[in-house]
Amino acid sequence: MESTQGPNLNQCLRVNYIQRAGIPSPGILSFLLACLLLLVSCGKNSTPPVAAAKLLPSVMPNRYAKSFRIDSIPGFRVLSITNPWSNNAQTFRWVLVDSAQICPHCTIPDSLMKLSRIQIPLKRIVALSSTQVAALGELGALDRIVGVSSLNYLNAQRLRAPLQRQHVDEVGFGPAIQLERVLALKPDLVMTFGIGDAKLDDFPRLLAVGVPTMVLSDWMETHPLGRLEWIKLLGILLQKRALADSIFADRVQRYDSLCTLTRNVTLRPLVLTGTPQGESWYLTGGGNYFAQLMRDAGGQYLWAADTSHNGLTSTFEQVLERASTAQIWLNPGIWSTRGEGEKSEPRVRFFKAWSSGQVFQHNKGYKAGGGSDFWDLGMMRPDLVLADLVSIFHPELLPNYQTTFYHRLN
Repeated sequence: MESTQGPNLNQCLRVNYIQRAGIPSPGILSFLLACLLLLVSCGKNSTPPVAAAKLLPSVMPNRYAKSFRIDSIPGFRVLSITNPWSNNAQTFRWVLVDSAQICPHCTIPDSLMKLSRIQIPLKRIVALSSTQVAALGELGALDRIVGVSSLNYLNAQRLRAPLQRQHVDEVGFGPAIQLERVLALKPDLVMTFGIGDAKLDDFPRLLAVGVPTMVLSDWMETHPLGRLEWIKLLGILLQKRALADSIFADRVQRYDSLCTLTRNVTLRPLVLTGTPQGESWYLTGGGNYFAQLMRDAGGQYLWAADTSHNGLTSTFEQVLERASTAQIWLNPGIWSTRGEGEKSEPRVRFFKAWSSGQVFQHNKGYKAGGGSDFWDLGMMRPDLVLADLVSIFHPELLPNYQTTFYHRLN
């Protein structure tokens, strides 16, 4: 039950607001004004002091992630997630109420009263993205998932098999999401994503029927370690912060050690990416997280100067003119063999990387007869993706290394 009391003197003296922009938000200004009034009249009415252990750090700083932040007010955390959709950035905010750290004398400022509240730790989760399922799996929380979009979208057996045993419900996503099934699951939270298209996004439908919904934008981070850092947010939502922080720190250290190996290489191979389809070619944007991986692996991506955060489209002739001499070709569509690729598009023989056999695909699991882990787990293991790329670009730096995701097309 919420207290109707204002902040007490002890809160005013202890709370340390740290703002990234250096300007307090309206809610914080309201709180500071309340503190000032309290200091003037503290001799008249004072409430019992809040124990120091109840006060939360004011910000959980991020090292790489740019699309979420966590601030605090006494007794509560405030989560902000920005979805940087093209020309239409949208920020969603929630108040996180921690059932293990109830503060009887803490109140939510009026400016934040309209925000949705999420009770943590989460016990019943509907996860509509395979990367969200993968992150929950890393934190040992697959047993908290009660619904997914479709099990068919989970390639990794170590994720799919436990959920099949749990008989999790499949509720669809986007325009096809089954709201009745979601409501019947009574989730503490639905984790979804958006692309900024009202016709395709499911979160407006979920919010309209009152389902607690969080729109995650982890997939839009431009650094691979920024994508990984979202595990820290899930750690807070699940009350597994120590584990999440440990996982993040360990993988950052592994990633950084690989960057050290490639930092001083003098010969950086020219790299081509993407898929030719007719006269169009779909490439990795130069501002995309995968372009960062190629840089960190010691490669020279031919479209590195491009600023697109997602993909970009060129013509076959333009790509041939720029990349015919590229030494490495990554991610050539759905092909599993060079013969398959030549049958689909005979002009691939004009590329040096193709004729020399330096074409690599990230579906190693499919080649081995299982499911590819790249899309499910690659975001959680940027260190392993980077190691694969280092071994492709500079095999002398990682002798006898066995790739996790990538294989050479034969």
